[in-house]
Amino acid sequence: VVKISLPSINVIYRDVFNMKFLYTVIHEWLVEEGWTDLLGGDDHQFLERLFLERRVGVKEIRIWWRSQKSPDNPSNPDVGKSSFYKYRLNIYMNVINMTDTEVVHEGKKLKAQRGEITIFILPMLDFDPDKGLEKHWLVKYFFRYFRTRVLKKQLEARRKELIRDTYRLQGMIKKYLEERLFIPEFEVFHEKFEET
Repeated sequence: VVKISLPSINVIYRDVFNMKFLYTVIHEWLVEEGWTDLLGGDDHQFLERLFLERRVGVKEIRIWWRSQKSPDNPSNPDVGKSSFYKYRLNIYMNVINMTDTEVVHEGKKLKAQRGEITIFILPMLDFDPDKGLEKHWLVKYFFRYFRTRVLKKQLEARRKELIRDTYRLQGMIKKYLEERLFIPEFEVFHEKFEET
């Protein structure tokens, strides 16, 4: 398996936020975008690799998520997912100096947290994760040439797509934190019908 590491992206935020809703918003984004856990399960049972909470005066939380996604095959949409590529997204959340507080939002008192949260997003692109090309009786002798010459444009397109997804996730997190939303906001995909 050829693993191509891409630049990590982070979000640092120091102010009031709601940890429960932030956790939910990031998880829902992964579900909507088709990311699965490392075993390929849509239920995300094995998405979270670590959840550590320490209390020494103030709270500290560390969360590690590991997700993966098989991109669509643009050359043959009938086949479905591409077996030559696999996207991986590792998300590390670290919250320090977290204390519980209350805020007034639209006339209601809501529980929130105050502290510093750092979110690292580490994307990786796996080429030939099932080793189908590497084990092929003919291609294995030309594997490096095949990867660096024949599939170079396709590999670069996949790399750009993964970077774009990573920036979209970062943008969604920043929007959520900077707008100081205390309840999850979900997009409406259609207008409600009015009865006449």
